[in-house]
Amino acid sequence: MIPRQDNPVKLPVTALRLSVLLLISILLLPPGCIGAQAIWHYFHHRSIRPETGYYHGGVRFWYGSWEEPIYSLRFTGESAPRWYWRPPKSIKFTTLDVEWSGQSSEGKATVDLSNFSYRMNGSGGAFTRGVLVDWVLGGTTNQASNLKHVETVFGYFLAAADGSLPPPRHHGYVLDDHRVRIQHEYSGYGVGSTVYAWFAVWLFSVVFIGRRISQWNPGR
Repeated sequence: MIPRQDNPVKLPVTALRLSVLLLISILLLPPGCIGAQAIWHYFHHRSIRPETGYYHGGVRFWYGSWEEPIYSLRFTGESAPRWYWRPPKSIKFTTLDVEWSGQSSEGKATVDLSNFSYRMNGSGGAFTRGVLVDWVLGGTTNQASNLKHVETVFGYFLAAADGSLPPPRHHGYVLDDHRVRIQHEYSGYGVGSTVYAWFAVWLFSVVFIGRRISQWNPGR
């Protein structure tokens, strides 16, 4: 019996068709992802972000006391970006920019939450409750009510460090009888579910068409 000979035309033609398929598939993948992402945003409110994505957190905190002495303190910070499979419920911050003002003291500083230290006007030291008292009260009073308020503010620094601030959301928080206002959000680039659906369709199509090309026999 004479062994069956493969058609010599099949191999180069099949390889060429597979190459063309691969090239077209690669070219179609990015615009398909962009279109799928646009579809996701079209059906969702602009304040809603995809669950998965490369996000970083941002916080803006304000505290104001209307009791004597009157003072206010603000801090802002951003977390390092990272990939999330679910919307972040807990974000840790490592650096905060702090600004305070009052009847007897005002200033700006940068607080490093990784070791609770601060830098201000070229100098620095350990960031403690006592330091915060000196900042916002200027050493002019040690009334129990004022010290209690400062302790509350210091607690928010601790929360920013360990990720226990109120969860990120589009609308801010107003707490402690309107003394505390927090805007806590996350931003970045999210990947909508339609993008994953498109990728699944793209991959299935490439595999299916590739198998059909590999099985194609021009001699039939």
